[in-house]
Amino acid sequence: MNLFGQTKKWSINQIINLVNNNSFFFDENENWKIDIELFLCSILKCKKTDLYLNFERVLNKLQLSELMHYIDRRKSNEPVQYIIQSSNFYGRKFFVDQNVFIPRPETERLIDITKEKTKNLKSPIIFDIGTGSGCISITLAIEIPDAQVLANDISKDAIDVARKNMNTYFVKNLQLINEDVFLNLGCNSLDILISNPPYIKLDEYFLLMPDVINFEPKAALTDRSNGLSFYKRIAELGNLKLNKGGWIILEVGKGKHPLEVREIFNNYDYDNIELFKDYNGDYRVIVAQN
Repeated sequence: MNLFGQTKKWSINQIINLVNNNSFFFDENENWKIDIELFLCSILKCKKTDLYLNFERVLNKLQLSELMHYIDRRKSNEPVQYIIQSSNFYGRKFFVDQNVFIPRPETERLIDITKEKTKNLKSPIIFDIGTGSGCISITLAIEIPDAQVLANDISKDAIDVARKNMNTYFVKNLQLINEDVFLNLGCNSLDILISNPPYIKLDEYFLLMPDVINFEPKAALTDRSNGLSFYKRIAELGNLKLNKGGWIILEVGKGKHPLEVREIFNNYDYDNIELFKDYNGDYRVIVAQN
């Protein structure tokens, strides 16, 4: 179905009004207006404010065709971020594709807490486990310019995405490593071990929304077990690689998951274990000191 027909010219304003008034084509339960705004910004290479400052601007046939293609992909539940190949994180845009997990706003708390824990350290050494798009490691390298940041991922495709983002921001104090950190981490004397590890239980994975389960990399979402295996491995790694007084800073899931992870770090004799809330008031970050 060609939503825009063959001959009529369509302005930005007309397209947005069409979305607002066409519940037959656009599911009322979906926030299509926001999606269309993002699509238009991507196609026209402009900011959202520019759409409304130039709302009489007419799209050409190629632009309309591209917009229709984006809409078709979105109606198949593909995430907007993969369609436009861009996701916001900590005030910056990051390239993303289906090789990497889409950055979430709650993960930004890891950045805030790491900045606080390193504010009195000179040239801290930070290791990001499973960097994916590089949003955590790149942001830390920019926000803490005297830090030495290392980041790994077992996926070469993910490392390629992270390197693309690293080059976009001309980051020089970050080293990307395409290895399994649990098998071979040569660096000792770390000040921070940070990660957003796979924490969804396997049985819960199959209950995720279609736009997640059908498009985002499974390895970034679930440990194919009870959602705790990576935390145990990170606890073991921290005992070996962290400086005395160094910190582990990790994202955790919802429900009972934060308490289960806290018990793991208690069992590995970490000190000053603390849970932090995200901006929605949920406990989503755990810190533990070696």
